[in-house]
Amino acid sequence: MTHRRSCKYKASTLLLKVRGAPSYYLACNFRYARDALCKIVELTISKTNPDTCNDTTTQSSTLLPVEVVMQIFEAAAWGDPDLCSTLLLVSRTVYEWIDPIFHNARWLRSQRDLQAFEAFITRCPHTLVERNVTALAFAFDSVSGLLVQLLLGHLKGLRSLAITSGIELPETLPPFLTSFELIDADNSYWVARNGTEAILAAPQSFARLTHLRIEQLQQQFGLALASDTTLLPHLTHFAFSTIPPGSHIHAHVALRHTCVRILEGRDAIVILVACGQRPIPGYVDPHISIATIEDVRFVRLEDGWTMRERLLDWRVRALGGDGFWAIATAASAYASREGSIS
Repeated sequence: MTHRRSCKYKASTLLLKVRGAPSYYLACNFRYARDALCKIVELTISKTNPDTCNDTTTQSSTLLPVEVVMQIFEAAAWGDPDLCSTLLLVSRTVYEWIDPIFHNARWLRSQRDLQAFEAFITRCPHTLVERNVTALAFAFDSVSGLLVQLLLGHLKGLRSLAITSGIELPETLPPFLTSFELIDADNSYWVARNGTEAILAAPQSFARLTHLRIEQLQQQFGLALASDTTLLPHLTHFAFSTIPPGSHIHAHVALRHTCVRILEGRDAIVILVACGQRPIPGYVDPHISIATIEDVRFVRLEDGWTMRERLLDWRVRALGGDGFWAIATAASAYASREGSIS
């Protein structure tokens, strides 16, 4: 009897915390929360199996509504995504609740990953998929455009999408997409496609986009972005890969001109990031280099990340953590502070 009263107290206390700030509470007191989750499962089992407990009054008073139990398990999974694989083993019902969170922010690196994700989409209720799968990355090229269209068609709640240059995107994308990123091979500066073709072909599908990271900044896309404010009207964070060191001088002139036009034509831009190696000393006239752009919103970062490091960074950001954009913002703030001092 005493043990069950203790369970009731812990479950009720946890419920109040979940209603308030689940992520903070579960992060700071996860051992306690996990114990409470186990107690809830135990209480649920006791309720469904009367033979395990003779005190029916205690059972009815300690059992929480199924919706509340689901909320607690989901909060636990979001608080620590690494615990998902453990929570999946609790029961079949809990498996159905946690399965979408377990598959959130996945990067698909092979046909096997693709088949597993497709099977998940097929078996999981659409409402849970839409609510909990908010990020996805295609990390290999050999995916048919039709399959990409079918998968994205099920992910109505998708907010972050990352692809390689070989992926062909459909004209219609999930309606709440706010982050789009091209993740290509290691140290790849110039690729046949950079993702901007899809934006120019179907700008309405990217209407809510706020964060964009591509490979090379093609002049056609850059000038369209600078002159047409209806193209990506909510864009605030934009990053691209600079041209390779040793490129023709005209390429450096065009790139600097494009960046300046974007900054002048887009007041909503919070930060414009140029990623890549520094120019070869003495090869490019410093007066035509993008390094001479005097705008606090512009920052240069040396990009030596591998594809795996890019994917890990993308996943951290997709799950609400800091990463590339936080680094760029800090670098911009530091440069601005140094400039004001000098």
